[in-house]
Amino acid sequence: MGELAIRDLSVTYGRGGAARTVVKHADLVIPQGKVIGLVGESGSGKSTVARAILGLVKPSGGVVTMDGVNLASLRAAERARRVQMIFQDPYGSLNPRMTVGQIVAEALSHRGLRPAERRAEVLRLLELVSMSSEVVPRLPRRLSGGQRQRVAIARAFAAQPDVIVADEITSALDVSVQAQVLNVLREILASERHSMLFISHNLAVVRYICDHVAVMQEGVIVEQGDVEQVMGSPQHDYTRALLAAVPRLV
Repeated sequence: MGELAIRDLSVTYGRGGAARTVVKHADLVIPQGKVIGLVGESGSGKSTVARAILGLVKPSGGVVTMDGVNLASLRAAERARRVQMIFQDPYGSLNPRMTVGQIVAEALSHRGLRPAERRAEVLRLLELVSMSSEVVPRLPRRLSGGQRQRVAIARAFAAQPDVIVADEITSALDVSVQAQVLNVLREILASERHSMLFISHNLAVVRYICDHVAVMQEGVIVEQGDVEQVMGSPQHDYTRALLAAVPRLV
């Protein structure tokens, strides 16, 4: 595990008169073992930050580093090993032709486990996300939305990356299922102490999961700090508006 740092990051789409800068000089650090929330309304630039970390978009300025190494200098496979993503749509992110066991086992491939060890680790990871061995032979279409997202979480942790990026991972789920998934994730983070960037439009969810929070408005990080400090005494008008608009989860 290591520290991921975003320094002076800008991302611009289009060229010339049609150019639109959606992330503007963002600075954010995800220390080892910490969960950092990135919150803001839809269109604020949060998911673009995630795509820049993953190398899916090229920054127009700034850099993303892991322990001082520019992620852009890494091969795609090495970058994927160091940074894992949990997507908003659990069904779209899982191979529909692979069973649950195969999906999780594939993420273990670089760890050099023997077949028996790999099977045991798949079961351990599924248990970690509150799923039994009964789901191992099932295809994603045979699972509920909440179960699919828990499989996606297990797959991300299986790879043992430096950082996990979770992008609006409960927004496509029913409210009761959201709570189940968040409880599972919170328990894993408490026991495994992974580093995570947790992206959400909901400050209440971020408060429940995260250690620190950064608030993004129109591509600019307008406020950041300890989650209880920012939630308890917000300094920016936009943060106050978000807090006033979103009901508390717990």
